[in-house]
Amino acid sequence: MSGHGWRSVPSSGDETQILRPYLAARNRSELTYGCTDLRLLPALRKVCAMTKPSLEDRASIEDLYADYVWALDSGNVEAFLKLFTANGVFGDTAGNRYKGHDAIRGYVSGLAARPEFRGRQHIISSLRFAPDGDRVGVTAFWHVCKWVKATGTKTVEVTGHSDDMIVKNGGRWLFSRRLVHYWNDTDLPWVGPPAKHQS
Repeated sequence: MSGHGWRSVPSSGDETQILRPYLAARNRSELTYGCTDLRLLPALRKVCAMTKPSLEDRASIEDLYADYVWALDSGNVEAFLKLFTANGVFGDTAGNRYKGHDAIRGYVSGLAARPEFRGRQHIISSLRFAPDGDRVGVTAFWHVCKWVKATGTKTVEVTGHSDDMIVKNGGRWLFSRRLVHYWNDTDLPWVGPPAKHQS
């Protein structure tokens, strides 16, 4: 098999096992798109299917995120906590980590008590799924908008991204880890060329 700089892979034997090391480190769609050995495509597609969440699980995880933003933006602290495992971790944009329901409750209760927090609306989008055994890693974008009725001011307050781990607990998908980070011109997982400094 050639393409994308891969070394040649024999087409005999258990192709699924042969391909696993490649799948572990590459984007799934790139693998099938870049494969030039048509004999390996069935095995590629088979392993890709094994490493993606089912449509049912994907929909349930998307529901988890919907419940998360509704609980957060309506100040429903107890509903928010039910979306995390008992020893789950929430990490804020300042790098603080809150482990367990009591610690998370203290942080989120503090947010909900701040007058400026009311009226904020979190929007989570561009979810990317990375199954890992019985867990699913999810990265996503998030934005915060706000409408101040008294002044009519409508703003996008902040943008960011998240790095989460979702686990199934009692038949429900829950956060075992949710870490949120800013996304701006200096704080982002940039892999492109370095910025050119203006003279």
